[in-house]
Amino acid sequence: MRVTRPKFPEAFRAMQSFTADCVKTGKSEVIMSVVDVIPPEQIEASREVAERLGAKLRVRTFDE
Repeated sequence: MRVTRPKFPEAFRAMQSFTADCVKTGKSEVIMSVVDVIPPEQIEASREVAERLGAKLRVRTFDE
């Protein structure tokens, strides 16, 4: 297994902006996700980011 990084330097900021814009529409539930191969503290940090943006976090199971 290999963890990949975004190709674009502002990808994380753009993803957060897109998520916040989706939440602002109020038209549907917005869910961000991570895969359970990252450490628990990173999952919790991801949950905090999602909540700060008004989204929910889904932790997906890695399936080979």
